[in-house]
Amino acid sequence: MFNESAPDGIGTLLGNATGSWKYDFFNLRWMYEHGGGGMFSIFCAANDPARQRCKLYFVGNEMMRVQYANGTCCSLCAAAEGCSMLRPDYLTHGKFAPSLQPSVVVRGEKCIGWGRAGAVITGDSWFETEDGTPCQYYEGFKTQRGLLMHNVTFLRETYSTAPISDDVFTLPSECSKLCPRHGYPPKDEHLNLAISARSFEFSPAVPAFAESVRVVQV
Repeated sequence: MFNESAPDGIGTLLGNATGSWKYDFFNLRWMYEHGGGGMFSIFCAANDPARQRCKLYFVGNEMMRVQYANGTCCSLCAAAEGCSMLRPDYLTHGKFAPSLQPSVVVRGEKCIGWGRAGAVITGDSWFETEDGTPCQYYEGFKTQRGLLMHNVTFLRETYSTAPISDDVFTLPSECSKLCPRHGYPPKDEHLNLAISARSFEFSPAVPAFAESVRVVQV
């Protein structure tokens, strides 16, 4: 894992964490693990100010489940509220034509990318090598503190398309219970918890990555 700084040294790095992804869109299931110790996830922090390691589970049309390192598990929010898994065609969905981004060098490899603006973000971009291996995901948000820059830098050597075991998505029955604080978007007092940084390591079924968030005054 490694820390990243803002492009060309601009901005302030706010922190790092570790985690993983298991993505299986064919069967509509996704596990997104966030490492502890960083102010990096509204979903994880809404019910855990201690910011433990946290796993988010998106399975079919079920509510998004949150499981913490101490074994606690609950249902946070529904797909209709915006808690749904990332589409593989999110850049082109809705007949949108994404913009070609300037190529970047990520961990010594040239990567090409495409991007689009979103409803609440200034930029949403995906970069990969010429053979299609993920390099980096970037999104930018305008906040009162400035431009919030969020990068997910994949560890390409961990990328794999091998089948993912069903056990990865098997959760205890208690996960069906609603979290004490549930629904999305979160209450105002949680919005500041979105400003953070992370690093992720992916297990063999997915690529690992280093994730970072920075604030740049604009």
